[in-house]
Amino acid sequence: MNFQRPTLLLPILSLAVITLSACSVAPLTTPTSARSLGKGNVQLSAYVAPATSVSFAAALGENTDAGVAIEQQITINQSIWIKHSLLNQAQGWSVAGLAGLFSATDLANSKGFYLGPLFSYSKGKAEWYGNLRYNRVYWDGPDNLSSEDKDDLWFDIVSDSSVYAYWQADVGMKIHRKRITFNLGATCLELGGSSACMPIMGAGLTY
Repeated sequence: MNFQRPTLLLPILSLAVITLSACSVAPLTTPTSARSLGKGNVQLSAYVAPATSVSFAAALGENTDAGVAIEQQITINQSIWIKHSLLNQAQGWSVAGLAGLFSATDLANSKGFYLGPLFSYSKGKAEWYGNLRYNRVYWDGPDNLSSEDKDDLWFDIVSDSSVYAYWQADVGMKIHRKRITFNLGATCLELGGSSACMPIMGAGLTY
């Protein structure tokens, strides 16, 4: 994927209006806590930033969770993921690994995977977290755009299949009140030599 106007990438990411205007990226919202849900628990989450999304997660065991998510980018981005906690503590430090698959369709089709470590520290009802994700996108660009159509796009679309990768980091804090969790933080992306940060705002219900 070639960027026709690189200087526009930063403000587009900063506004988080579903990032890249002419192509899909990996989900912007993924699990942030390194702690597991706990055996027998499920969680429903919703985010308004960095993108509108809903997700459902369920514990597969004491230390492993899996989930599905739908996120509104330029079009719908669907993903599945699994998280395993290597260190899993209700209070104190927790460490986990995350891996997921996603697919989306817009002007073209894209799919890919993401993976990385998750860290969190809990004290009382507060939980601080920090995550790092490697995202890899397999892009299948359209081959039927006219020159006029291409001129109307933010980006120059590569018509042939291509692959690109980028990094994403999340930091923030969660507040747990009984079964409800409030999440406030920031996510930062590094892509094509440019980087930008956006807010994370969401909530979850665990039962």
